[in-house]
Parts: sequence; structure tokens; C-alpha cells
Amino acid sequence: FLIIQNCILFFGGYNSVKRQLTNCIFIYNIDNNIWYQSDIILPTNLCNCFGILDKDQQFIYILGGFNGIAKSNINIKIKINNIELIPNIPIQKQLSITKSSIPSSFTITLTPSK
Repeated sequence: FLIIQNCILFFGGYNSVKRQLTNCIFIYNIDNNIWYQSDIILPTNLCNCFGILDKDQQFIYILGGFNGIAKSNINIKIKINNIELIPNIPIQKQLSITKSSIPSSFTITLTPSK
């Protein structure tokens, strides 16, 4: 994940309902308590990756992670101005965060509303 101003960005992740990794970018606005989904799709399903903001705050770099088969050495560069938001995606307010078997990493499960 990555925090930019009043938003937390989540890159990929694991959908425990479908039991599969996702290639979506989810954004939570802390001030408004609203979830968004970015229109940008990662080139591969991914979890346990991390994001870095460049010094000019123009680009996000998404590095590493796990693609469902093996550790990933992926390096994705996204221009922040290119991120468009799809508001109010149907996600339950409750998140399930569990420690995974990989030390110092976590799995965040977003469960869609019915």
C-alpha cells in the first residue's frame, strides 16, 4: 500500500471470496470514508507488493510481490495524474487483515457487498 495525502492506495491483493489474486488498484479516502477503484489495471494479478512515490510526487512505482505462482520481480510505473477513480465501489466497511506466512507481510481481504 501507499499513502498519498488523504488516500491509501492498495495494489492488487487477494480476494478471499473468489480465492484468487486481483490486478485492481483500490483507493480509500480517509477524510470522506469512501472506497474507490482505479480505472488502471495492473498487468498481472499481484499481492504482497509495495508502492513507492517518487521525490517529485509525479509517479508511483509498484515493486515485487507474489503473482500466485512465484515471487515477482515486476516494476510498474504509474503517472499519478493518469489515475481516474470509479467512486463508491461496493465493498463492505469491515476489512479482514491477517498475518500471512511470509514474515513482515500482511494479506488484506476486501469482501464485496451483496
